[in-house]
Amino acid sequence: MPPNTFPHRPLPMGEGQPHKRRGRVRALLLVALLGATLTACGTDGGSTTSSANTAAAALSLTITILDDQTQAPSGPLTVGVKFATPITFTHGETFTCNGRPLTPDSSGAYDLRGSVPLAPVGGDYSFVYTRAGVATTVRTPAPQRLAVRAPSAGATIPRSQSYVVQYTPTQDSASGIVAVDAADSATVSADAAPGDGSFTLPAYGLEKFHAGPGSLTLRQSFITSPQHSGFGAIAVTYLSIVAVHVIWQ
Repeated sequence: MPPNTFPHRPLPMGEGQPHKRRGRVRALLLVALLGATLTACGTDGGSTTSSANTAAAALSLTITILDDQTQAPSGPLTVGVKFATPITFTHGETFTCNGRPLTPDSSGAYDLRGSVPLAPVGGDYSFVYTRAGVATTVRTPAPQRLAVRAPSAGATIPRSQSYVVQYTPTQDSASGIVAVDAADSATVSADAAPGDGSFTLPAYGLEKFHAGPGSLTLRQSFITSPQHSGFGAIAVTYLSIVAVHVIWQ
């Protein structure tokens, strides 16, 4: 395979469902996210792109910005680029985010991948694709970080009644939560409407939990499709994940 060739791979579609094991929550959220971004970008996965056709106007791609506070509380953020069809870079093409290079992703999750420091609120994430000396730039504003207002870390939550989780959203978009019990054997999930800022965990789910240490994991994503970007088609997704450890009583 020529260098910097990105093979076509089947792309997962559809929404993931929370699993009973905490370790799979993040993976399922990312599967759901990828399906949503590909739909937003209008990819069909059927055609191919020749090495001579890597001009920005000929490319359809999705960009993912992942702020996973469970893995990197203070950053950096993971940035990934996935092209709709396989391409070969032969004109010295480069892709950067805030000046940091995005390089071929050996994990297969993306085509290009990199990490960038957390940008301050009011700043942005600037993506620059350069080909034959021509730069195409897309900027995404840096939102406030997803945060849990209540409960606080280590708080005791009764299992005999419904419980309201309060959070500060990154944007006015829908979000979801997964609660895991002390034995890591049961979960309760809920969704929140845009602008709501709270989840209600139902008593009928919590009463099945084992007592002891557990967790709450929140996720929120929003998708933008920059207009007049210079690319053929582009969708940018910002995904935030944050968790708080609690005690189920």
